[in-house]
Amino acid sequence: PSVDTAASEDVVVTPGKGFVPVVIIGGAFPRLADFLTPTFTQHNPIMADGIMGVGAAFQQPPFSSARVMTIPHSVSENDFVFTRSRGTMTWDSQKANSPANPTVWCDFFRVQGGKIVEHWDVVQLDPNSSDIANVKTNGAGHTLWD
Repeated sequence: PSVDTAASEDVVVTPGKGFVPVVIIGGAFPRLADFLTPTFTQHNPIMADGIMGVGAAFQQPPFSSARVMTIPHSVSENDFVFTRSRGTMTWDSQKANSPANPTVWCDFFRVQGGKIVEHWDVVQLDPNSSDIANVKTNGAGHTLWD
C-alpha cells in the first residue's frame, strides 16, 4: 500500500501540528504520546527506546540544554521524513566549555499509522563557533548551517 507523504509531513514537520515544531521546538513534552508509538525505536545510543526513553533523555544533559529554533530543511517521501534543524546545545563531552553552542540536528523519522515509529539522528556542534549571534565560517567560507 502507498503511504501518504503529506500525512507523514503532518506528523513530523507541519508548523503548529508536527512533532518537531510542537514538541522539540515548542517544548510540549507531555504530548510525546500524541506523536510516538509505545514501541517507538530510537537509534541513538544515549537515548532509550519508547516514549519514556525520549522523555527521560530530554530531562538530562546534553539534551536538556537543546534549544531547536528552526527547521530550515526537510525532505519527505512516503513514510520517511528528514529534517535539518538548527539551534543551540551545551555538550561538554563533545566541546568543552561551550554553553549554548550553535548546533545542527539531522533527524530521520519513519511514520506509520499517524505516529513516529522509528528515529535516527546526527547532532553536530559547530566546531568554529561558540555564540549563536556570531556564527563563524570555516576556511571555505561556510557555516555548519549552510
